[in-house]
Amino acid sequence: MFKRNFILTLVLCATSAAFAFDIARDGKAVAVIATGAKPSASTLGAAEELAKYLGKMCGGTFEILQEAPPEGRPCIYVGGPCEDVGFDGLCLRVEKDKNRLLLTGHQPRGPVYAVYELLERLGCGFWADDNETVPEMKDISVADDLNFTDRPVLRLRGNSGTTAVYNPGWCPKARLNGNGGTPARLGGSYFVDFSESSVGLNGYNELAKECFALHPEWYSLVRNKNTGKMERTPEQLCFTNPEVLEKLVELARARLEKNPDLEFIGCSYADVAPPCSCPQCSALAGREGSKAAILLNGVNYIARDLADDYPNVTVTFLAYGMSSIIPPKNLKLEPNVACVFANLARNYAKPPPRDGLLKRWCELTNGKVYIWGYGAMFHNYIMPTPTVDLIGEEMRVYRDLGCLGVSSQLSQDQLSDCIDLLCWLFGKMAWNPDYDEWALIDKWCDGALGAGSPYLKKWLRMERDYRPNIRYLGPYEKDNRVCLSPELLLEGNRLFLEALDAVKDDKRATRQLEQMYGSIVSVMVQRYNFDIAATAKGIAATNEAAAKALRILPLPSREDYYQQLAHFCRKYRAGWFGEGQGSILNRTHHGEILRVNGKPPPWTFQNPISETPVQDPFVTFDKESGYYYFLCTPAYGDQIEIRRGRVANKLVNTEAAGDRCIAWRPPKKKGDAPIVGNITAPELHKGTDGKWYIYASGSDGITLSTGGNKALDAELGDMGGMIDLMDGGASTSLKSDRGFTDMIEASENRLFVLQSKGDDPFGGFEFKGILDKTISALDPTIFTGHDGVLYMAYARQIAGTQIELRKMKDYLSFDPDVKPIPVVTANSTSDIFEAPAFIQKDGRTFLIYSCNGRWSNSGKMMIRELAGTDVLRNSSWGGRRGAKDFLVPGNRINSRTEERDRRAQIHGPGHASFFSSPDGSEIWCAYHAMFRPNVGTGPADTYCYQQRVDYEDDGAPIMGQGEVAGSTTGNRIEGASTFFIVPMGEKWEEPPAKKKDTPAPAPAAEEPAAEE
Repeated sequence: MFKRNFILTLVLCATSAAFAFDIARDGKAVAVIATGAKPSASTLGAAEELAKYLGKMCGGTFEILQEAPPEGRPCIYVGGPCEDVGFDGLCLRVEKDKNRLLLTGHQPRGPVYAVYELLERLGCGFWADDNETVPEMKDISVADDLNFTDRPVLRLRGNSGTTAVYNPGWCPKARLNGNGGTPARLGGSYFVDFSESSVGLNGYNELAKECFALHPEWYSLVRNKNTGKMERTPEQLCFTNPEVLEKLVELARARLEKNPDLEFIGCSYADVAPPCSCPQCSALAGREGSKAAILLNGVNYIARDLADDYPNVTVTFLAYGMSSIIPPKNLKLEPNVACVFANLARNYAKPPPRDGLLKRWCELTNGKVYIWGYGAMFHNYIMPTPTVDLIGEEMRVYRDLGCLGVSSQLSQDQLSDCIDLLCWLFGKMAWNPDYDEWALIDKWCDGALGAGSPYLKKWLRMERDYRPNIRYLGPYEKDNRVCLSPELLLEGNRLFLEALDAVKDDKRATRQLEQMYGSIVSVMVQRYNFDIAATAKGIAATNEAAAKALRILPLPSREDYYQQLAHFCRKYRAGWFGEGQGSILNRTHHGEILRVNGKPPPWTFQNPISETPVQDPFVTFDKESGYYYFLCTPAYGDQIEIRRGRVANKLVNTEAAGDRCIAWRPPKKKGDAPIVGNITAPELHKGTDGKWYIYASGSDGITLSTGGNKALDAELGDMGGMIDLMDGGASTSLKSDRGFTDMIEASENRLFVLQSKGDDPFGGFEFKGILDKTISALDPTIFTGHDGVLYMAYARQIAGTQIELRKMKDYLSFDPDVKPIPVVTANSTSDIFEAPAFIQKDGRTFLIYSCNGRWSNSGKMMIRELAGTDVLRNSSWGGRRGAKDFLVPGNRINSRTEERDRRAQIHGPGHASFFSSPDGSEIWCAYHAMFRPNVGTGPADTYCYQQRVDYEDDGAPIMGQGEVAGSTTGNRIEGASTFFIVPMGEKWEEPPAKKKDTPAPAPAAEEPAAEE
């Protein structure tokens, strides 16, 4: 008979007392620990855990004897014999006549659980893998009438939450037995086959490939979505084919012969593709009203074959998705068959229903059901969801329906909402669903959070009370607006801040609270522009005292919250946004992940911002007029066009006649102007005199003096031997392209300047001359040094291309008395350094330049900083050792959506220009890049991208990788992954009314919902 004694009197006394079994006295061990001769690994491990923690408590050292308990000495006998306490059961008993405390249980985990049970009763708390409390007690004793046995209600108890899955050695402390990787010394794990495989016969493993090639008729017959034809595919099996059934039995028996201790063999549909639709399978599914019947035909066949020879083996199958979650009408299951029930489509804002699909599967299997549960938000692991306490009722439902166990997918990030509490509470409630979940929650908060506990208790109850407002919550929800109102979220933010204040001198509690607070901060960032800022401003406008209490007066910026989130992510090595969703920092720093009425927010844009190819983009913002201005290398090199607009990302594609003008064209008559065409990389700068100046390069019609082949080699030098360009294939192809070589060889490139006729850049420009007829150069730009001197940088074409700096006399000419100096030197024809640009911030000057040609996949941008005040000193710019990567190929938005979208990559980024946001708080970069790799067929088209500049910890600007949001059109759940936020100060339309912001409560499963 099993006792569930939940109140055990422990006599913890300062001196020896009657009716007590003494463990330690005055800080020294009184009892010895014995394991018996030749203890099991888990018995010895349990003894070592006991000695370790008792030693921490009293400061003494406890001896472990691997032999029978000694006579005449107080002894704690770990792993000793006892009556049958049931699967995973434990026993704590004082045997007064033998002067010993027995800590034992069902092997292999029972003795381990018994030890942790005793330690918890003595005041230890194992709240998380890095958060435990161990009381200091010089005297330790227990009542000498202690006699306690217990066993779990659910045999299988596992979850994949962060704490449990990454720290399996912690799992036994929470009574979790279903997590793989639990050390044998702590009892190991209990394995139930949840595999999504048909005994390895389906899919794309070597066995399946071989069998599919030889016997395609063994595999599912399905309709090809693209062709409409019926065809065989290897993902699923034809379970009505007799040869398939025999092969499944063969594989199952082979597995059991190799692993005779196996208790479970799994045979399920794969998590892809529909089941077989051949006439026999379709007829079976039709008769039973369930596609699960097709699978169960094979499962039953295996079970019948194994029953006599392997009476202790159970065949499991997954009831999952529309392929198998619906129970058959009449089909009977063999007694050695168990169901693994996995319902993605239920409402996770409520406990599982007691009627419906789960109940029917329990009836069909006579209670042989294991639950594959879901507590994770797969598309947003970190966001808070008010569901913590639902674990209690969930476990009671499973118990009452007779289920055998549960293993749930919980969120897997260090900042996941209350994840340490969830993992701990899950284990406790799966062990005994009669526990009071709120009493356990309060116990965890008191133990794990110290002085911060009252604030979190209040927050968790506020979440619980709000939960009836949630219409539907599926495991693929990523929008926290479904879960919490902005007002409640602001209140939660306040409670966490107050809790952190309360524990500021407690490192352990601070660490725990910061990890929990990260969840709140993440959605403060995600929702800031949607409802947080507006709600906070509304409160401040009507109730200043309330706003101050909420700590939103003044309201921190979105960037402030982001930096707090980034701090937590770095500190706790966190930030995995969700399953296949990439980094939360990369996704949310410059972008939004939420929508407005199912559409991209009006304050966002997508890269690339150009619909057609663009080369050498230049953007500047004029605060006086409120316009952005855009220029680029003209398609035919014969004119300079300026475009303007109020929104940066719409500049390139504007068709409004009033927002486009031709600033200048070379005269048609040769000799009327030194520039005849081939105009490249024009830039527009406003002078202190109120005039506008355009700097560019163009052809003067003079043949390149250095010779065609050498120059061409210089231009293409970065391509020869490049792995990404097929061992120089592109170089060879381009050299044989007459049009391309003509472009390179035709003429030298002269730097020239235009001046506006008035103070409006749309008022026309006048040609003011070539700056230096003795050099061939590209990509001119100007900047004013901190010494107040105007300088120009450009890409000089010599043996290679290098960056040079030169002092200007004024906006129209170089200082003739000062020589140019190279700051990024080309040492060979393969060195191509171009497109200099400058960022000046907080008294510091940075040079950013492009490396390799625009056609190269390996093209990138690098950065150097001016050290000192002498701009025209090469060593002031740090040399090659001072250069660092600024923007490299790739995509920092790295979710599954981007992996699937071949256009969502950036190759060869280059030619940056930097401009201010309208409010002056941000610096932005416009640059060109390819969205597909150059495969050697000629110069690939580049498109225009824009991106906000970030800063490293030392204040240096950085961009890292480009940002492009992929779009998976075939997946209605994902769609575009991110929408990038426009520069601060740009005007946009206000979002719709608040009630419309909340997404519709349609099930968010990756397959059609199965209603219970």
